[in-house]
Amino acid sequence: MSLQLARPEGAQWTPEQKEHVYQLYRTDVADGGAGRSLRKLAAITDINIGTIAMWSRTLGWQQRMLDDDGRDAELRHQTAKMKLVNELDPLIDHMVDLAYHAQKEQDQIKAGMFLLQLMGYSPIQKIQQDIIDDRTTKKANVSVKEHQNLDLQALSDIVNQKALTGTNEIVDAEFTETGD
Repeated sequence: MSLQLARPEGAQWTPEQKEHVYQLYRTDVADGGAGRSLRKLAAITDINIGTIAMWSRTLGWQQRMLDDDGRDAELRHQTAKMKLVNELDPLIDHMVDLAYHAQKEQDQIKAGMFLLQLMGYSPIQKIQQDIIDDRTTKKANVSVKEHQNLDLQALSDIVNQKALTGTNEIVDAEFTETGD
């Protein structure tokens, strides 16, 4: 396959033609480009390999490709980020719903823990704090395994307390801040 660029005999290559050749150089072979190969580019454009190599050196194609690739990657990252941001509220709502209504208690616990981690809290290995039970006012040391059986409403109360006080410190909480 050869893509000949129109150039009258003895005339100079225009900046627009050189730009077109650069874009072909940068384009993947599957998309009709040279896949960053000067030899393939010469074959596609029917331009002397020496001329293309000189353009690559003098016009800084290698550095320009790195810069262009970086910009392209940043644009893809920003596009993906915007898609996720647009879905964040529904995803969090779904996790809250799972924390309260999942059929398996283990799934409820995982969803509740995930939500707490989003807020910067994670369970500690051994919970040694006194937990006051409103019904019996009995104090108890609770292990992580026993902690998993706590009512998710208690976890919600912790989250609400943080939201109401506007602080990351929760009195008598079963979680420690991760320090993110």
